[in-house]
Amino acid sequence: RAAAAAAAATKDAVDANGEVGELEVGESPGPIEPDGTHNILVTGPPFSHAAAAAAALAKKYQVAVLDVDECVEAASEAFSDVGDAVRKDLGLPPLPGQLEHAAAIAEEKSADMREAEADSEVSGKDSEGEGGSEKGESAGDGKLTEETLTAVLAAEIAGRYAHGFLVDGLACENAAPALVARALASALGLAKADPAPAVPPEDAGDDWVAPEEEEGAFVLRGGKRLLVVSLAVEDVAAGKREKAEADALNAAAEAAAAALHAEAHGEDFAAAAATSSPAAEEAEVVAEEASEAPNAAKGSEAEDASEAEAPEEPSYTYLCAAEAAAHRALVEEVLPIFGKLGAPDNHAGVYVIDTSALASVEDVMEAGRAAGMPKAPNPPEWVPPPETLEIVTRPSVRQPRKPVTHFEILTPSKQPKWPGADKAPTPETPEEEGAEEGAEEKEEKDATKDAEVDDAEADATPGEMLSQSRWTVPANGAVQVVVRFRSDDVGVFHEELAFEIVGGQRGVQIGARGTCDYPKISDNYRNVYYRKTKVRPASANVYHQYVISRTPSVPGKFEFGPLLCDKAVPPVPPAWKEGDVDAEGNPVAEPTPGSHHPKENIEKLRITNSGLFDCTVSFAVKLNQDEEGKDVGSPGVFTLDPPEMKLKVDETQELIVTAYPKGAGPQEAVIVASVVDNPTDVEFPLSCVGVPPAVILDIDDDTGIAFERLLCGSREAKTFTVKNTCLLPIKWTLELPDNLPSEFTVSHTEGELAAAGEQQITVGFSAVEKNVFETTLKLKVFDTEQLLGVHQEKAIKVTAEAYKIEVVLKYPGEEADASGVDFGLIKVVEDNLKQFSFTNTGKYQVGYKFGIRTASTRELFTITPSEGEVEPGQSVTIDLHFNKNKTLKHEVMLKSNTDITLAISEPTTGVKHEKFPIRVSLRAVFTKYSILPARGMNFGPLIYNTTSNPRTFEISNIGEFPFEFNLFNYGGKGTEETDEDGNAMPTPRKAANGDKLELGNFTVSPAVSTIAPGESTVVEVSFRAENQRNYVELAGIDITDRDPADQPLGIPYEIAGESCIPGINCEDFANIFEEHKVITALDPFSYESNVFAKRERVFSFGPVTAQTAEEAAKADAAGGGGAGEGSQGRR
Repeated sequence: RAAAAAAAATKDAVDANGEVGELEVGESPGPIEPDGTHNILVTGPPFSHAAAAAAALAKKYQVAVLDVDECVEAASEAFSDVGDAVRKDLGLPPLPGQLEHAAAIAEEKSADMREAEADSEVSGKDSEGEGGSEKGESAGDGKLTEETLTAVLAAEIAGRYAHGFLVDGLACENAAPALVARALASALGLAKADPAPAVPPEDAGDDWVAPEEEEGAFVLRGGKRLLVVSLAVEDVAAGKREKAEADALNAAAEAAAAALHAEAHGEDFAAAAATSSPAAEEAEVVAEEASEAPNAAKGSEAEDASEAEAPEEPSYTYLCAAEAAAHRALVEEVLPIFGKLGAPDNHAGVYVIDTSALASVEDVMEAGRAAGMPKAPNPPEWVPPPETLEIVTRPSVRQPRKPVTHFEILTPSKQPKWPGADKAPTPETPEEEGAEEGAEEKEEKDATKDAEVDDAEADATPGEMLSQSRWTVPANGAVQVVVRFRSDDVGVFHEELAFEIVGGQRGVQIGARGTCDYPKISDNYRNVYYRKTKVRPASANVYHQYVISRTPSVPGKFEFGPLLCDKAVPPVPPAWKEGDVDAEGNPVAEPTPGSHHPKENIEKLRITNSGLFDCTVSFAVKLNQDEEGKDVGSPGVFTLDPPEMKLKVDETQELIVTAYPKGAGPQEAVIVASVVDNPTDVEFPLSCVGVPPAVILDIDDDTGIAFERLLCGSREAKTFTVKNTCLLPIKWTLELPDNLPSEFTVSHTEGELAAAGEQQITVGFSAVEKNVFETTLKLKVFDTEQLLGVHQEKAIKVTAEAYKIEVVLKYPGEEADASGVDFGLIKVVEDNLKQFSFTNTGKYQVGYKFGIRTASTRELFTITPSEGEVEPGQSVTIDLHFNKNKTLKHEVMLKSNTDITLAISEPTTGVKHEKFPIRVSLRAVFTKYSILPARGMNFGPLIYNTTSNPRTFEISNIGEFPFEFNLFNYGGKGTEETDEDGNAMPTPRKAANGDKLELGNFTVSPAVSTIAPGESTVVEVSFRAENQRNYVELAGIDITDRDPADQPLGIPYEIAGESCIPGINCEDFANIFEEHKVITALDPFSYESNVFAKRERVFSFGPVTAQTAEEAAKADAAGGGGAGEGSQGRR
């Protein structure tokens, strides 16, 4: 039942996770640790101690032996899914009652479930057919598939072998060895995973690189661990073992035969036979050789020599060589299944042990331990070896204390007299101290230490200090000790000296305090320097200030700032004496130290003794050095006074520092203050900048101030800048020549410039007459006090030229004095081109540019070229194009229009010199016409099939240009075309019969003609009457070059006529019976009088009173003849 339950659990796992037996690489949330059970697989060829080693390992690791065939047989006899799979693979018949049980289960399943199982079976068969080489033989061929064997083993491992097992070999009646190995790994839950990265060894350097993994390398990981022990043996050693075993069997057989023979012939004969029997002797020799064979295989030189001397043995053929070779091939196939050999994270550990030189199974077990096999669990009866322990009483807890490093306790070798005793106490001898302490081990050690101290005291000279930490103090006595303070570091130190009494419960602590320091001076910038700043000013000048560094590793620096370089050092005045008087006899006060130096070259530093001792300080100037160790800067730039000071504690004196730079550029140095008895010097960085007065100009030295050429009557000013490039104020002067022309003016001739200051100087030039000028100005630069004369001198060249522009315009026309361009009379719809020219008669090139003031004029004219330059003596022709794009749509009249201007300029400066108006005259008009009669013509009624007499209308030219007219069918113009503005274009001329135009039943002639100004043309129109109808046609008249706003599609002209047939109208009942009522039909039930019915086409008088003939005759007679005529008329 347990096995069946485990098999069912395994099947559920298979259904949930996939097919059992496939060692696939899958992602897992984290590494799975084995459960600690020992699961062992032992394999080996013949004569490799495999069977004995398997039994020994099972006993050592306390696990049961798992027989694969026995597990398969048990599963085939069980009612379970695993048993069904085994019986199916092996082709075994079902168990008794299994068919009825299966049928009952099948009936309980639904039709959908049966169909799903059928599909699953089909897919399973297909997959087995495709991958049979990996999963094993197909079902029913007598061999187990890997899936089935995995399920069998998993069920057994989960049940009977849950605490571990040992499999002796991979032989199985129903499966190949490799399949057994894969099924065993899968049953243990081992799955493929990537190997863990290599861990660098402890002695690995920085350049250690992890070795690359082989392609396809993997390890097996799971919830259990598998130990694979693969035993190997060489054929030579195995052959010897086989021969020894065969010889031993033969000897045993002969001995048994001899024993039977002796039993039959008596004891004496048996003893003699045993003694003299060659077989017995040979058996003893074989046994000895079998026992010595493994030792001989170890390869010692002595045994090799003895074998060489021994007589040659007959050759022996290893009978199991083929089986051994097959096993080696199997090992090469099976071992890769268990992943990377030797990987620390591989849960399938493989141990290959060569047993060729191992004589017994104990040697094999020892070799396994040496190969790193896991330690076996202790057996239940195991008793640990005896151990000897010592019980030590824990001393009282000593409170942790800081180590005493700056104080030392010394004991005078000769103790002074203690006031409270009659004689000076002396340390006790080692013997007395040992007697008092007793025989305890700890006290003996203490006595040994005290004895050593006493020996040191005995060897000490009087007055010497001894270093010891244990003393014996006699009763009512004392021992004097000395505390010495010593430190290699500067600071205040406070430490506790602790004293304890042997056997006491508490100690005594004495505080010791000591201060260690050097003689020193203050290097705090707040005390040393009078002026300091945290931030360097934005300006270039840092004048006599200490600039605090923002970087802790970089010290601050005192900067004198910019100083005049190469300045002479003032001489030292004579020493002042009491009673000195000046030239006037007034007493002279004692001068301040350093007062003979200019204030910009001197600075005072405060030097303060901030230490605990009086000190002597010497000062020196040290130049900075570059990377090569060479001094940077010039010596003698900085001087110090006084060179040495003696300072009391907290005393302050002033150190005078002067700076006179030699040469331009920064000068840096360090004041080194050396304090006697202080190994560390104090440094005060200094710097100054040597500055020579210098300026730069923003003009070219070779060109100078070049006005070039300027039109007469113009004035131009050139400005240049004098910039002070040094860090000191400077003084400058601008010297003008004596013969400076009056056309030039200069705004400034002298002044002072601050550091980095600028001064703009303007030089003006007025062009009065044509001339060329050239002169030179001189700029001189001094220091503000003019101590060193002229530092810099620059010559400024000034050139200029005054000239005039002279051009001549020539307009088109025969008149030489034409004053403009006259286009005359032109058509609006046409373009027109006129040309004129102008000539540069001056000395220099001139520029020209045409401009048009108004937008309306710009639409009329196009000027080519519109701008350009003309060389001296050259001419340029200008095209003035009117209505170039033919976009004009109205009449224009210009008379001496000046909207077009010509500007003459100087091309170098772009200054306009003169502007000329170009006078333009023109008159652009349309063609004009008149048509009489203007409203069209009507022929009136005409008898059909007749032609009327011609009728006429007149087209007159009342304009100034001839035009051509064209008549066309206005109503049949078809698709309209439009111009650029979207207006409809007139229909092309369509004249019929040469110069005639046929418009329906009308004929127009002429259809096309040209009319000169003031003339007219008569157009005849004839009408041909056909049928009975009205004829109306619309003729179009197109007159060229007329105003496009006037009927852009053509001028419509209506022509009408009526064709008539003689007769009366019998259908217009409304007109015929205009005095009577016209109805649709007569009403038989209601008669109306005097009506006409359209349906009956009858005029009804309605009901009338009937009369006899006689009454009628009388009526007629009474009415008379006139009445008779009237009656006849009514009838």
